[in-house]
Amino acid sequence: MSSTFIRTGLAYNFMDTKKEKSLAPKKKLILFALSIVFILFLIAKIAFQLFIAPELLIRKIEIHCSSTFPLSNNDILRLAELEGRLYYFSINPALIEKRLLAHPLIKTAEVRRVFPASLYIKVTERVPLGMALVNTEGRTIPVVFDEEGVIFEIGRSVSDYRLPVISGLKFTELRLGLRLPQELIPYLAELKRLRETTPALFDQISEIKFVKKNNLSYEVLLYPLNTRVRVRTENTINEALLKQIFVVLDIIEKNGLGSKMDELDFRSGQVVFRVKEG
Repeated sequence: MSSTFIRTGLAYNFMDTKKEKSLAPKKKLILFALSIVFILFLIAKIAFQLFIAPELLIRKIEIHCSSTFPLSNNDILRLAELEGRLYYFSINPALIEKRLLAHPLIKTAEVRRVFPASLYIKVTERVPLGMALVNTEGRTIPVVFDEEGVIFEIGRSVSDYRLPVISGLKFTELRLGLRLPQELIPYLAELKRLRETTPALFDQISEIKFVKKNNLSYEVLLYPLNTRVRVRTENTINEALLKQIFVVLDIIEKNGLGSKMDELDFRSGQVVFRVKEG
């Protein structure tokens, strides 16, 4: 009786070893080539940082702003302190944005480098929402502010805007960049929304007077155009409220009662009429 014993494992291992030996030189060659590429890249990077990057100049500055923006391109460059020879990698966009935002007229600023030799600057200006008349040193001075309550025009620099006058404000000092009290900002945001959605109603407001009730709350006196009747409301303003106010005022005027009325009170949800005394 005879038997046959085949050691397949040894045959398999022998073939794998053969393959590995044949691939080993190729792997070494690939690793060597990758090492050369890495070294060349490292040398190029060092050379760029040491010799090329320091000499890259900003050759083009793009400034983007609205056509009505009151500052010129030269004014913007001076504010950003971008004068003389400007090196690309020495420019700090965050620092330039900070310098631009320090000017009260500028609401937002975006600065970025565009390789290899450009600088992009975009600024947006504050849009006037209301005007206040401030008494200081025996004089009445107009100031203009936006929906964030930031005063960005004072005195002679105030443009000829058709804006509601905001009264009832008191200032211990007056300077550009000063902000209105924080508790008034939500009302100003609503006023801005009203101007965007229903500008015709916004244009019918002549004056808004903030009347302080205590340290935390206030109410509002509205003075519409073309009537002597004032309107007392809570510290909110919206399209529905103004439509209701003007409907009531229209009824009063059509019935010839305007001269007898002193005030309409909308604080309780129902209209309360107050007639003139005497």
